[in-house]
Amino acid sequence: MSGRRLLHGGKVFLRRLEESDLERCERWINMPEIYTIMGVFGPRTRTEQEVWYRNISTSRTNLVYAVCLAKDGRHIGNLSLFDVNYMHRNAGVTVFIADEEHRSGGLGLEAVSLACEYAFDYLNMHKLHAKTDNPVAGKLYLKLGFVQEGVLRQQSYYSGKYVDKILFGLLRDEFVPAN
Repeated sequence: MSGRRLLHGGKVFLRRLEESDLERCERWINMPEIYTIMGVFGPRTRTEQEVWYRNISTSRTNLVYAVCLAKDGRHIGNLSLFDVNYMHRNAGVTVFIADEEHRSGGLGLEAVSLACEYAFDYLNMHKLHAKTDNPVAGKLYLKLGFVQEGVLRQQSYYSGKYVDKILFGLLRDEFVPAN
């Protein structure tokens, strides 16, 4: 396990993404199910992945964290606080758990909950926002107190059809931490 544990939960912890994570991240971002749900152009080359890492490794407005299992430190996904705006005190949040075997059991919920606590308590954010076309992710956000704020109709194109993206917002005083 590399890196310091930044945020601890019972099932997962978050730490800043490190260069030693790049090979794993490259493998994940080249999985169609991952680059599709993340809404990024894929697949990516090693060079593109290295440029991406250089950009995020020093960014204060796009904070990318490794989601790791608490029991053994295994890196199972990534979480981002993106478009962090320190003046208006808001940011976006997104998460993916790469392996299907870890996509249940509340790991993503706990990871997003930890990120919300960090964003509100340490970064002093007032609001977080997320968007998704995934009903499971939508339920995750609702459990944490996010409110559906709107719909971006036919926003994304997947597998020959356009799909809506649901917008969610969470104000600091609406946050319900995961148990």
